[in-house]
Amino acid sequence: MNTRILVLTLCIVVLTFTGIRAQVIASMDSLQCPAGKGPVRSMVLSSDSISTCALICIDAEVSPHLHQYHDELVQVLDGEAMMLLGDSVISIHAGSIIPIPMNTPHAVRVIGDVPLRLISTHYPGMDQRDRVFVEPGPVWKRR
Repeated sequence: MNTRILVLTLCIVVLTFTGIRAQVIASMDSLQCPAGKGPVRSMVLSSDSISTCALICIDAEVSPHLHQYHDELVQVLDGEAMMLLGDSVISIHAGSIIPIPMNTPHAVRVIGDVPLRLISTHYPGMDQRDRVFVEPGPVWKRR
């Protein structure tokens, strides 16, 4: 048997019997906010021990918090907001990509009537017990 075919066959057998599968690929425009009203709605797109990827829709605000055991990468699809990131407040909008290192306090406050729609990727995979709410610093309280 050809080595290439043997390797391909072994890969298919391993993938079939271990449950490992390719992640679902979707157009950013096709990812719609989950039904209902906020303040925050989310839908996990993929999750394993390496990473968790979710569509998150924020109608108003996410309270200041940090993640003790993972980093987060946020890609804004729609909307506009002010974001607390460590000791700074930044403006975010469609197209913004924001890396959030572990143990960095962060929060979001939506500006306007359009919900903030974003993709959030946590690595390693998200564990809800990892989220620790924190008191906002003076830079966030003034807003």
